[in-house]
Amino acid sequence: QLGMQPNANDVPMLPHGKEWLEAAKAGDTAAMEQLLAQHPEVMGYRGKGCSLGFIGHTALHWAASKGNVKALRWLAEQGADLSLGNNANSTALHTASQNGQQAAIEVLLDAGADATLKDAEGHLARDVAVERGYAQIARLLDASAGKACLRAALLSLGVDEGAWKVSAMKDALRRGAVSCEAVTEK
Repeated sequence: QLGMQPNANDVPMLPHGKEWLEAAKAGDTAAMEQLLAQHPEVMGYRGKGCSLGFIGHTALHWAASKGNVKALRWLAEQGADLSLGNNANSTALHTASQNGQQAAIEVLLDAGADATLKDAEGHLARDVAVERGYAQIARLLDASAGKACLRAALLSLGVDEGAWKVSAMKDALRRGAVSCEAVTEK
């Protein structure tokens, strides 16, 4: 296909793509709104064919790396793929972690970003935070990943999400080799 990289998931070179990514970097949601309305194909654009294509960041990655929380919220509301990786398979959570952008991480997690996704080197976003010395961010990501794992374990037990009982949670925790000795049910 003309204009496509070997990776079929890449969005081809776009006339307004660089402008879109620059607006995300700057946190210019007004420009982003206008561009998306006129060119909806920019949403998943990863910089192919422009100077921003070397890393393959989407607008979500750029907004996360710069801590532009208003742009992040807006992108999430517009349906941006929170799991989409760049050329190194790093998600926006990885990028925000690398840059110490805790507020951006909170927005991404609130929007449903998955803290259990790994990049091409097998690193979680929390690993990136630890490597960069952002302990508070690592704890935030650990808590989110823990909640996701507990939820998945409970759902795998066939427990209705609205009726989770302490006994079902204890069972799920035990399966994860977590001690439940101090947990009581009243």
